[in-house]
Amino acid sequence: MIELNYSMSTIKSSVNNCNIDFFNMKTRIKEIFNEDTAYILLKESNEVSVGLYKDKDFIFKTEVLQNQDLFIDMRIFNNEKELYIWKSKGDFKNRIRIDNEGKEYDFYDEELLLWGNKIKNDGIFMELEEEKIKKYHIPINENVTNDNEGKLVIRNYIGCSEEDGMAIIEDFRLLDIKL
Repeated sequence: MIELNYSMSTIKSSVNNCNIDFFNMKTRIKEIFNEDTAYILLKESNEVSVGLYKDKDFIFKTEVLQNQDLFIDMRIFNNEKELYIWKSKGDFKNRIRIDNEGKEYDFYDEELLLWGNKIKNDGIFMELEEEKIKKYHIPINENVTNDNEGKLVIRNYIGCSEEDGMAIIEDFRLLDIKL
């Protein structure tokens, strides 16, 4: 039997929309995150890329965001906030979640294992490889640990079902990447 040990806590958190389209996306991200450093998880129809927003610049291992037809969704996140942008029926939708302001939520954080073993660190990106998947690169941002497992940290916000009053995960956001 698997034992899950999640510690519940309480936090204030707000959720809002902001006006973003493909052509002003980078400018709007700079306005929202300003000097903050954040990870970027980008899904395009031909590839999933992980990058870093740092010093008001976007750092990816390969060229990305070249064609809006390939764009599926993107999450820009750090310990304080997440901007989630997705495309639905050709239109760009978004939401920004900011912790430590707004409504009070119960929450718990969980760590999900990333596929692959660390095989190369070039000082900017850590390369992970697994025989069943393509090699991929995670940016290094003071997140390197001594174990060989990469982890994606997720924050789950608990709400209450309107139908039956049961506790539900009302929302989640990406919080951190540990290598």
